[in-house]
Amino acid sequence: MEDDGRIWRAAFNYGPGRRERAFLQGSSESRPQAIVDALTAIRDFVAAHPGPVDDRATIHVVQYRADTELGTVLGATDPDLPVEELVARTEAAIAAYAREQDEMMRRTEESAALLGDAPTLSPTPPGSVRAQWDRVSSWLDRNLPAATPAGLTATPEAVAAAVTRTGVAWPDELIDFVTAARQDHPHRLFPSHAVLSLDQMLDDHAMMVDIWSEIDADEDGSEPGDGQVVSEQAGTPAFTFIREYVPFAGLDGYYLVVDTRPGPMHGCVLEFSRDGADEVGPRWKSVSAMLTDLADSLESGGVFDRLWYPRITDGDLVWELRD
Repeated sequence: MEDDGRIWRAAFNYGPGRRERAFLQGSSESRPQAIVDALTAIRDFVAAHPGPVDDRATIHVVQYRADTELGTVLGATDPDLPVEELVARTEAAIAAYAREQDEMMRRTEESAALLGDAPTLSPTPPGSVRAQWDRVSSWLDRNLPAATPAGLTATPEAVAAAVTRTGVAWPDELIDFVTAARQDHPHRLFPSHAVLSLDQMLDDHAMMVDIWSEIDADEDGSEPGDGQVVSEQAGTPAFTFIREYVPFAGLDGYYLVVDTRPGPMHGCVLEFSRDGADEVGPRWKSVSAMLTDLADSLESGGVFDRLWYPRITDGDLVWELRD
């Protein structure tokens, strides 16, 4: 197939305490050139901003209306590593991401076969994010103390700045969750999604809005960004990734997002997938309702989200699909 160019993006932390976030992007004539251009842009940025910098960067390469590739590359910010070595590391990271995508697709197909036409919205009512997160944290401390070291959480000031960057008002429950959850959580707390750090939330939000805006514009002939508006009320499918969706957990193109649109379902949690967008509808009425179901499952060993059972295997939390 003829290569019709790539859009590339790169993101990493830098500066005092590595609390600043670099977000670079551009376009190239081919996939190989996009990888080289992304790595070159990273080096140019690091050279122009002396000081502490993360030892890894996330590189995202998109072929318009076709493939999307992602990888987190160790050493991408190291000016002493040969470009050829970094290209090889990038290819390896992209291949690892692709394997995870295949596994995610397999698990999604299995869960769909088990659920059939079953309703998706949990009946659990909203409650207190802090109370339910304390239950989750306490379970981890009791059952996986060696594998759950103390970690940093987002400061209120950082969260306030993040809210401004997304351009939408976050429900209080989402703010409570982000300020309670650690920024580098060591466990897969959700069966198909990993908790995102605040920086990852911002990067993925911007990336998904950008990508789906381009797709929407190509399909209806509008300009990119024209379709990124509030579509109906919270909980109704938009069939695209709108700015009002704020991701807080994700893996391989699948996200758990909070719907910040107005209406009775304001603040509900839904899954957005790279294949079916948001067509499934809300999964929980709020973040606290989701955490209540999670804490109940961990404490009882019972089912979470209709399909998954928590297990401790080799000192880590894993989720097994029900028979």
